[in-house]
Amino acid sequence: MRWRLSPPVLSAGWLCLPPSYRPAVVDGWVSRPLFEPPGDDAVARVLESESGVTLPMDLRALYAVQGGSYAPLLPYGMSLLPYEAMLTCWRYWAASIAQLQGGTPQLVDADTHYDWPAIGSWLPVAENDDSSIVLDFQPGPQGTVGQVLLPLDEVDRVVVALSLTDLLHRWLAALDRGDVRFDPNYGYAVPVDPGADYADVLRSGDEPVP
Repeated sequence: MRWRLSPPVLSAGWLCLPPSYRPAVVDGWVSRPLFEPPGDDAVARVLESESGVTLPMDLRALYAVQGGSYAPLLPYGMSLLPYEAMLTCWRYWAASIAQLQGGTPQLVDADTHYDWPAIGSWLPVAENDDSSIVLDFQPGPQGTVGQVLLPLDEVDRVVVALSLTDLLHRWLAALDRGDVRFDPNYGYAVPVDPGADYADVLRSGDEPVP
């Protein structure tokens, strides 16, 4: 499969997007540059200090090449957040959770992760106007540190990948297989099968990439 790339060059794969997705760039759906400049290490250190999370090596390697994207390239038209946006989002969540006065996260039925407000252990890596994709660093007993949680709705999330690298490989593979395609009505890629959701698409295909 042509998307089997090491983390520092995963972003190069996006420059070879399937033809069905290219209208997003050619027709002006993506008005900014596809990728931001490499991430600022100083901001990354502040993010680690405030959140208490050590950024995974694959994320660090990827952001040494490109620093995120404001283009709607991911499921639900989400954008890959720059470090600055991750920090802003995390701070907003932290302030929101502080107002809950001791709300306790509950273990989900699959025992893979805890529900909101598990803010201290979540790192937002992508978002749209309504929700975000997060890396989870305090998983449940059946989960994996650094696992990727995808929103199903405003409340529920599900594990779809073991890491950011695994998520990107799975999404690029779905594009390659034609399981998702660019929809000009939405301005981003959606599942081709009307009975499938993004979680179904991401969970199918090859073995996970750590």
